[in-house]
Amino acid sequence: MIFNFDAHLQFPFLKTPFVIGFVAGILACVPRLLHYFTEILGSIAFRQVDIIELGIVFLAVPIGVFVSKLNNEGDIFLFQDAFKSGIKVVGIAAVIVAVFTYIYFKFIDYEIVAEVIRQNVEFMESSQATEKEIKEAEEGIRQFFSPFIQATSTLMFSMIGGGVFSLISAVVFGRFAR
Repeated sequence: MIFNFDAHLQFPFLKTPFVIGFVAGILACVPRLLHYFTEILGSIAFRQVDIIELGIVFLAVPIGVFVSKLNNEGDIFLFQDAFKSGIKVVGIAAVIVAVFTYIYFKFIDYEIVAEVIRQNVEFMESSQATEKEIKEAEEGIRQFFSPFIQATSTLMFSMIGGGVFSLISAVVFGRFAR
């Protein structure tokens, strides 16, 4: 007897890569909000939160490819189809996370820049840095933590990493044309 995945799919609304990407994008925003409201990872653990966000997006790619394969209804599921499915998932999720990241750094946690600068200045003063070096470091931190740079880097890393995960998922779930 062949196992019918479709009949046993617990979440029937997750039937397309777009929906899976949308759900993954929304879920990937939750850790940053949780961290903001609870500071569960410490006061400035934004990189750990970034890794969790990317992990959620990357985990959705093979799920999206697998669901696309199930929805293929007996047709040959080619490598190209699998890759496109993965890119659709990561594209939707990455855009959602990038927009949320911009909103987060612009309107929600805009004080994080001041906190990072304060900690950096304290460290630099304790290591006898000059006033000019401290000012240059402050400006660099302000530029790095601008909402646009944060959103752009999130989008870029999500798409690059998602592309790699799409390739891996396409190799696993897709067939090469003969």
